[in-house]
Amino acid sequence: MWHCGFSLTMTTARETVGWVVERIPKDESGLQFYLSHIRPFRLRMLQLAPEAYSSSFERESAFDDAAWLRRASKPNAWTFAAIQNVANGNRMVISSLILIGPSDKGSEFRDSSIAEKQRRLLMWEVNAVFTEPAFRRRGIGTAVLDAAARYALEEATALDADCVLMLGVMGGNAETGARAMYEKAGFVLVSEDELGLAFEKRLYGRSSVSDAAA
Repeated sequence: MWHCGFSLTMTTARETVGWVVERIPKDESGLQFYLSHIRPFRLRMLQLAPEAYSSSFERESAFDDAAWLRRASKPNAWTFAAIQNVANGNRMVISSLILIGPSDKGSEFRDSSIAEKQRRLLMWEVNAVFTEPAFRRRGIGTAVLDAAARYALEEATALDADCVLMLGVMGGNAETGARAMYEKAGFVLVSEDELGLAFEKRLYGRSSVSDAAA
């Protein structure tokens, strides 16, 4: 299975010039990083783009450490983040998302006409996608999406299954560059209404792992 921690020397982290994509672990160091880096990043996200998310800065800024740690410790929710090294050895989160799953709801998306030829299909939800405005249009958000897709497929493959990633864009954010980024990352628009857009990305078998991180 695909794992990555906090060391830039780890070969499982996707590293590029100046930043690296990591899955935040749920051990002590990961939880402390969540409090010190992911929490302020998420609060900034809610301040800068309140129309794009179902929660609010006012609500989450009132959470105490225990509430944030409960969120960070959920076994079915993983935070993926692009992290940049800055002065004095400090690190700054510049893009992140939350991957939730898997669930067997993916069976609802199977093609019944060929169901007997299909493997089990697990569903993951992609939430809270955000990239700092100063770092957009550099492929960073796409790299974070790719890392999440790779992890989901590796987990599904270990269970002899395929997977589908579901992602929604709220109406107030539907006309931004988000749509282009999701399509670049391989997501396909499956529905559109006054509430927003819904995308999915299906990944099949081990051969798709390298495609997910291309």
